[in-house]
Amino acid sequence: MPSWFRNGLALTAALALATVITLAGSTSGQAAEEPKHVLMLHSFGPRFKPWTDHARVIRSQIRRNMQGAVDFHDHSLLEARYVDAELEEPCVDYLSALYASKLPDLIITVGAPAASFVQRHRPRLFPGVPLLLTAASQRRVEMESLTANDAVVGVRNDHRAALENILRVLPGTKTIQIVSGVSPVETWLRNELQRDFVPLAERIEIKWHNDLSFEQLLNDAAHLPPHNAIYWLLLIVDAAGITHEESSALDRLAAVANAPIFTHNDAFFGEAIVGGPMQSVEGLPD
Repeated sequence: MPSWFRNGLALTAALALATVITLAGSTSGQAAEEPKHVLMLHSFGPRFKPWTDHARVIRSQIRRNMQGAVDFHDHSLLEARYVDAELEEPCVDYLSALYASKLPDLIITVGAPAASFVQRHRPRLFPGVPLLLTAASQRRVEMESLTANDAVVGVRNDHRAALENILRVLPGTKTIQIVSGVSPVETWLRNELQRDFVPLAERIEIKWHNDLSFEQLLNDAAHLPPHNAIYWLLLIVDAAGITHEESSALDRLAAVANAPIFTHNDAFFGEAIVGGPMQSVEGLPD
């Protein structure tokens, strides 16, 4: 199967389906009633937005379109929440041992940490098994490490455009408060965006809140002066080391914030979020 790369996630489900169909044809010697085994490797856990939404859509598309049974095996890289490379080795050993007697038919990674993990350990982690990397930033995928059995559908979020949209909607905005945490992926993203946001420095003040616990963030958000806006980037692990699943943190923030909240992904969209340019998860094609 050739390597693919696409901007955005609009083709994720279609590519996942094509990958499954391809591997199904390559294993025609197996009994027809035997299910296809798909290993889904999550970056942080099964309940972290927006990745949980991407995984749900991919699974739904595969089950809807795949002929025959599909058996999903879900594993999470809990170590992706922390800065400790030594935690990876036990996970590699565990996955290698777990599938020593029977390899999965397809591996799907969800999020950049899972994609990077598999690419780093590809020689030991099922080198001949088809691999689909999804919901990972284009900047994080090692293109030179892709094999003939790998497929990539990457993400390209234009966060600078999202901030410029805030200024169009609220031209009086003087400060944008950016919500972000301290996990490795959040730290990497913050460093990247600080460079991307340099052209905006003459127009607005950008404040990062990665050094605050969530409770401190809530207190600050409740007492913001006029002409402020909040940009929900990511909050996986706050400065106090607390992890935040699903939309519980965003819901609490929306309940107390005295400034409008914007974001970049419709997985977070709801009554608390002002509309604007967002990546659509539910808009993936059937």
